[in-house]
Amino acid sequence: MMSKRRPCLVLSKRALNSIHKRALICPITSAPPQGILQIPIPTNQKNIQGTIMLDQLKSLDYRVRNAKKIDELIDLELYDHISSLIGVIIHR
Repeated sequence: MMSKRRPCLVLSKRALNSIHKRALICPITSAPPQGILQIPIPTNQKNIQGTIMLDQLKSLDYRVRNAKKIDELIDLELYDHISSLIGVIIHR
């Protein structure tokens, strides 16, 4: 049984994804943020709303999942904020 599609934010670079056929992603939920590692998506994003769950980093085979791009993160300040939080997660 196939579950319904779930949105996510792809963190890994396109070139890396094409080599490994996998992408590093963070799921997006409709629930409000719960802590500093859950980031609300700005209202200026056209096609997606919700909360990016940085505390749920995952690797995903996008070919098997038949993934489709529906939007692109346009807020560069948010992108920088997400990058710095990921640095906190993966560095000592």
